[in-house]
Amino acid sequence: TLANTGLVSAVSGQAIVGGVGDERIDNRGVVIGDIDLGEGSNAFDNKAAATFMAFKTIDLRDPAGTGPLAVSAVSTSGLSTQGISAQAVPGGAATFTNAGEFLMGLSATRTPIDLAAGATFANLDAIGTPATNPFYGARVINTVALDGHYVQTSTGHLAFDVAFGPYASDRVNATGDVVVAGTGDVILTWLQDSKPVTLFAAGGSVTDNGLKIADTLAMDYRIQTTSGAVQLAFDTHFDQGFLNVNGRALGRHMNSAIAVGDSGGIGRLMALIGNLQAGQEATYTRIFQNLNPEPHLAPLRSQLASSNAFSAQLFGCANPTLQVDGKCSWATIERATADGESEFDTLGVKAEGGRLRGGFEQSLDGGWSFAAAAGLERLDRVKVDGVRSWSQGQGLSAGAGFKRRSGGAEMAFSLSGGWQWMETARQVEIFTIGRAESDPESGYVRADARFAYVMENGRLFVRPALNVWATGLHQQRFEERGLDGMGARGLSHTQVIGTANPELTLGFVMKETARSQAAVSFTVGGLFNSTDRIEMPFQLIGSNPSSDPADIRTALDKSGWRAGVDLHVIGDDRVSVKFNYTTEFGDRTSNQAAGLNVRVRF
Repeated sequence: TLANTGLVSAVSGQAIVGGVGDERIDNRGVVIGDIDLGEGSNAFDNKAAATFMAFKTIDLRDPAGTGPLAVSAVSTSGLSTQGISAQAVPGGAATFTNAGEFLMGLSATRTPIDLAAGATFANLDAIGTPATNPFYGARVINTVALDGHYVQTSTGHLAFDVAFGPYASDRVNATGDVVVAGTGDVILTWLQDSKPVTLFAAGGSVTDNGLKIADTLAMDYRIQTTSGAVQLAFDTHFDQGFLNVNGRALGRHMNSAIAVGDSGGIGRLMALIGNLQAGQEATYTRIFQNLNPEPHLAPLRSQLASSNAFSAQLFGCANPTLQVDGKCSWATIERATADGESEFDTLGVKAEGGRLRGGFEQSLDGGWSFAAAAGLERLDRVKVDGVRSWSQGQGLSAGAGFKRRSGGAEMAFSLSGGWQWMETARQVEIFTIGRAESDPESGYVRADARFAYVMENGRLFVRPALNVWATGLHQQRFEERGLDGMGARGLSHTQVIGTANPELTLGFVMKETARSQAAVSFTVGGLFNSTDRIEMPFQLIGSNPSSDPADIRTALDKSGWRAGVDLHVIGDDRVSVKFNYTTEFGDRTSNQAAGLNVRVRF
């Protein structure tokens, strides 16, 4: 019997080599390297508080296939079961008993290396000289050939590095029985699917007496056994409750991507998140904040606001209280800004741009008129969460409609639509600082109905109105470039949003001719949307395309206010000018536009 209370290692990697007799090693210190105890009835007992670091071999019978045995065969796993005792018991013959620490070589870092790019694990060979470096020859990923039994007691602890995917994991191939209890820790080096990984392969029987692998924030590990293996399986909970709503949506997408499997493009990222432990919630949250593709929704919210303004201007030839007589053409130029408040569940946004629009309105019989218009919008800057994301782009809008006026009553119906092209850059800092670039496109189609009644008293007028519309807001499929598995893929989707806008206009006519009016008016009303969010589906680029997407949202005020002021100025009966300012605001978002409108009548 050899009782070790110090440190045993060797430059050759063979820490302990036995002879032809019966040998037992009682390790109460540290043993690093291979074990070859030769012939005889041998055992290795790793006591409580002791540490054993495995390299490649734990040979407790030499040669294999000699001596007493109860089983003489080759198992279906191809592992020899000859030359070992019939039952694995602590301290038994041909048994490695672990009541302390069983380390499968060096441990990987909890920040995974990029295995897909060919990165290799570091080692400690360069520390000092080989003769003074006990870790010389130790590696991170090891396959250990154990000729004998493995028994871990209730006080034993093991540490493995595991890859769920195409890369190697730590593994022990035992020719005998495997009995496990106690506790263990796992460090993920890759995570792309949920297929169980074998920790121990056994030529004999397998028994789990309650081995518990420590969970992490996102990973609930469990041990399962088959007829010849102890395997590591898990359930994922990436959608942690301390994340915001978009973080939880991304987490559910990750759960699906791992369950579906074949998500190698996010294997490194998932391993990183899967390794985070209790107490690292801030780091966990920061990763999800960086992954959040919500910045791509900010231009859609600006497009929705632009569609409101375009539709309101479609009948741009109208005077405050006069019917269109003949044909009129108009053109308007505007400057627009938008702001979105930063909250726990949504990112702050600042946007600005310009609009150039024009159209005509032609009077028809029976008090009807027909109007058509087109516009060009330019988004100069869309900044999200400071410098996290910035976009620029342009869009087109077009629409047509009919309006009827009889006495003071008005009604109008119109259809309009538009398309928007953006260039977006998004900064992500996870493993390193990266930049994602993309060219997302979006569009809308909307139908409007407007009802109003104009009441006059001398030069004063009042115009109550109800405007209702439905908008189909569409995101075209796109992918970010430059971030690999940390980039986002926007899926094609259309969201329908209904809106009601009751409003009241008060005005004063300062001058009036047969076909024109000089007037000032003030409008105030409510905006009531059918939803409090703009929501579109996204996936991480490296995930399986068949995985459930994350429904990412940004804020949209379900109720708010709309107000404006218009100043109509007459040049003559043919030419007039209007200055306008409009604002829409709610608890979380606001939009402002100011412009100049020129009208020419024929």
